[in-house]
Amino acid sequence: MTTNAVLRDLQPDTEYRVTLVPVYPDTEGKRTSENGKTKPLGGVKNLQVSDPTTSSLKVRWEAAEGNVRQYRIFYVPASGGAEDMEQVSGGTTNTVLRSLLSDTPYTVTVVPVYPEGEGLRQSDKGKTPNLCICYVRQRRYRTYQRYQRYQRYQRYRTYQRYRRYRRYRRYRMYQMYQRYQRYQRFSAESRQLDDV
Repeated sequence: MTTNAVLRDLQPDTEYRVTLVPVYPDTEGKRTSENGKTKPLGGVKNLQVSDPTTSSLKVRWEAAEGNVRQYRIFYVPASGGAEDMEQVSGGTTNTVLRSLLSDTPYTVTVVPVYPEGEGLRQSDKGKTPNLCICYVRQRRYRTYQRYQRYQRYQRYRTYQRYRRYRRYRRYRMYQMYQRYQRYQRFSAESRQLDDV
């Protein structure tokens, strides 16, 4: 005797009325009805727009639940304008939006696409920096790199001078020790001659 069943191929996020009718050999029993609603299609989680350059933004997210075929990424300047769209496969969780305007805030929306249709939309904002600001940052970074190279070179030169100085000191000490040894031998030989 079966006491449960699964209704398939229903529409997502849709309310249904389900009626159960027991059937006997000679008649139908009392009908019992209950309302139920299917869950909506999922959406991505932890959507982030980051790593801005003057012409690009990186978009990353956590995968939506279920059988996602692909993701659609919509992006548009926050001030308005034409909306652009990119598509990536269902196994992808990041992409880079390129050829953007500098010094412009963007609204980025990621939509999972299921066999049944589009899932929930999730949006985040990001802004491309000003071209001049990026140029100044690049100049500062290059200056900092040159300073780091100069510091490493100075430390290397100081270390080399120190090593040469240590070698020279050891050599001088060795020379003094040799002289002292010769002096000791000479003194011993002189005492022997005096005794004779």
